[in-house]
Amino acid sequence: MENILKKISESKIIPILRKIDPAKIDKIIEIFIRNEIRVVEITIDSLDASNIINRLKEYYGDSIIIGAGTILSVEDAKLAKKAKADFIFSLT
Repeated sequence: MENILKKISESKIIPILRKIDPAKIDKIIEIFIRNEIRVVEITIDSLDASNIINRLKEYYGDSIIIGAGTILSVEDAKLAKKAKADFIFSLT
């Protein structure tokens, strides 16, 4: 947890991916990693967000911090946790 908070606080930019075509996510993440962007938020209201977050965490592990955003309910938070999101962001 401490490592995640450190990476977030050191980030100069945290891109928020909202409703991006799931077929484009891998290419986008690869571009971020090549450009040393290591913290990304994927909004939970995106198509197949929990599966995307889970798949990215499985593939990239700790080399990138993947969070779930637009968490508006306890159910959303549980979905993000199940997907192995490193952090959640809620507006409420």
